[in-house]
Amino acid sequence: ISSNEAARRLSARLLHLQDEERRRLSRELHDSTGQHLAAAKMVLASLNAEHKDQAKYAECMELVDRSLREIRTISHLLHPSGLEEAGFSTAARWYAEEFAKRSGVEVETAITELPNRLPREVELALFRVLQEGLTNIHRHSKSRSAAVVFEANGADLVLTIKDDGIGMSKEV
Repeated sequence: ISSNEAARRLSARLLHLQDEERRRLSRELHDSTGQHLAAAKMVLASLNAEHKDQAKYAECMELVDRSLREIRTISHLLHPSGLEEAGFSTAARWYAEEFAKRSGVEVETAITELPNRLPREVELALFRVLQEGLTNIHRHSKSRSAAVVFEANGADLVLTIKDDGIGMSKEV
């Protein structure tokens, strides 16, 4: 095999391994850490009810709530739910909707439905670009809105992710 073909196969294998690791991490965050935080929230809720005069309990409840939302958001960002079953277009729309609910960032989508499924590696690469773009908006841009556009023009696929955030400094 040619060196280009070997590099392509290696790249696909690395992408697959990364996907498996993200899936495992997502499951661990959701099933373990998320459940522990939910249990802590229940205990704190009863303490808060018994001690309405002490603001520290309400403050702890707010911190646990924020932590739960963040764990759910991170878990959701790590795992491409529905990609294997429904394909990129459907999974991207669903992901953007869920991202908007969990992050508080309003996301407009214009995602073309393709007549045929793309190769798995292409769908996964597109999905990871979408995830990374929205994750960066959530973590860094301080934007309250974003737009995701996916178009197919012949053999060309174009995925555009925009926000109205603070941008990067000129030094970067």
